[in-house]
Amino acid sequence: MNAITIYGKISSEPVYAAKGARTKTLDFIVAVKRHSKKPGGAGADFIPVRIWGALADDVKDVEYGDRILIHGRLRVERDGTCVVSAHDAWLPDYEEDTHGGRKK
Repeated sequence: MNAITIYGKISSEPVYAAKGARTKTLDFIVAVKRHSKKPGGAGADFIPVRIWGALADDVKDVEYGDRILIHGRLRVERDGTCVVSAHDAWLPDYEEDTHGGRKK
């Protein structure tokens, strides 16, 4: 089973791309806190995320610094880099408006 959940802050400017009517992507980096048993040893891991299709449209207005929870799978690209391919996203800093959109 290939499943991953990450929670962190968007740490790069999101890049939205529409390659035709059906293929849409949103790419960004998520900074996830790394815990350490050593005092002052905590840091962060920076994880690339790609969101596809209708979900990319739903969250394309996210910004640098927004908190985000991602559910997806780990995918190895042709060049060997690992990317989280998201199938669900939750933005705790946003709320649904009456028209189905999102606002801060």
